[in-house]
Amino acid sequence: SLSWARTVERTLRLADGLLHAGLMPGSRVAILAANGVDYFELSYALLMAGIVMVPLNTRLAPPEIEEQLADCGAQALVADAAFLPLGAELADRLPSLRLLIGCNGAVADHTLDSLRASGTPQELPPRPESDLAAILYTGGTTGRPKGVMLSHRALDHDLACILADIG
Repeated sequence: SLSWARTVERTLRLADGLLHAGLMPGSRVAILAANGVDYFELSYALLMAGIVMVPLNTRLAPPEIEEQLADCGAQALVADAAFLPLGAELADRLPSLRLLIGCNGAVADHTLDSLRASGTPQELPPRPESDLAAILYTGGTTGRPKGVMLSHRALDHDLACILADIG
């Protein structure tokens, strides 16, 4: 189990590690992995670092994954063991995809554990509300999926609505 204090510390370390791995605010990082603690901490680390989160549907076919990675210009892909081989194959074809990161125990040149270990738990400045926070792909029921761009303000508003709804 993890306390909230330990989760915050781990998330801050990961955010710093991602920045020191060569990603910058505005970089796009796609996630292709099962849900878990790594995914949860990564989501917040990306937001804290100003890196754009691009969660991908694990049920997509490889050509659909490739299309979405190319569309958003992902510089990095975080993947678990089930998707790392595909990530390596796609990195050979997509010039923007230059960093593969293993998660949930998957081994790659970088892992979330190694990035977390290399980072320091320092507070990062808040991101401007208008900055891009995430790109979420639509279902594509009437055509190809489209990347919906969400700002930090949009995510904050969504959270406020959820909190108001649940009291």
